[in-house]
Amino acid sequence: MRKRDYSEHHSHATVTHEVVLRKPKKRRPFFLRPFFWILIILIGLLGTAVFSPVLAIKKITITGTNNTEIIGQVEGGAKNFLARQKIANFFILAKNNLKKELSGSEKIEEIKISCKFPNTLIIEVIPKVPAFVWQEGDKYFLVDNEGKVTTPIILAQNEWNLPLVSDATTTVFTLQNQLVKKEVVNFIKEFNQEFNKMKSNIVLANYIIPDLNGQEVDMVTKEGWKIILLSGNNVNKVIENLKFLLSTKFKDQKPKEYLDLRLEERIFYK
Repeated sequence: MRKRDYSEHHSHATVTHEVVLRKPKKRRPFFLRPFFWILIILIGLLGTAVFSPVLAIKKITITGTNNTEIIGQVEGGAKNFLARQKIANFFILAKNNLKKELSGSEKIEEIKISCKFPNTLIIEVIPKVPAFVWQEGDKYFLVDNEGKVTTPIILAQNEWNLPLVSDATTTVFTLQNQLVKKEVVNFIKEFNQEFNKMKSNIVLANYIIPDLNGQEVDMVTKEGWKIILLSGNNVNKVIENLKFLLSTKFKDQKPKEYLDLRLEERIFYK
């Protein structure tokens, strides 16, 4: 094999490279750049908009209830809150603080707050709906979802069309104290709601709780006979059994005294 002659090749050690040096460009100061001034203008416009009197809250709209007492209470509370604020407008409003202040009423379940451009405060009120009306002789009281007796009322003031409930005997109780167990309260509410959906020809008169320490609940009909229930049972199963009986056994005639639905697998009637 023929050997190549590398004697004519230059060594890198003897080769000189030409280096071109360029002068660095002068950087323009930040405050002379267009982006800087655009940013300043945007901040200025935003600041002007935020603090503009045009966006200051001037109107209050209350939705969710027709109760004049609640509306007056919420509107007064909102006006007092806004009067104490240095800044309260479409962009800046201490919504959480306002919500806490307005939610203190025992008649209000929840408050939702939003703003409508440019200067309207919208307050949605979700009022507390009592569980039922408690009858004690010729007197009537609202009972809340915890089973507490809250407010004496005239029966005609039952604006929510709540069920009427009573004890089998005279009951002594104190306002704001618990009268009915929460389990029983929940059962009556749910059963009453599902029963109304049935649209049967049974007309409900009232509910009776024979023993406030027990689980039994009796639904009394306008015809005088009753449906005996147990608050520990599943409402859907009870309604299912009731529908079956009304469409088969009691399609043409109704029980004379009672229909006992306390046992889900066995039904008694008289």
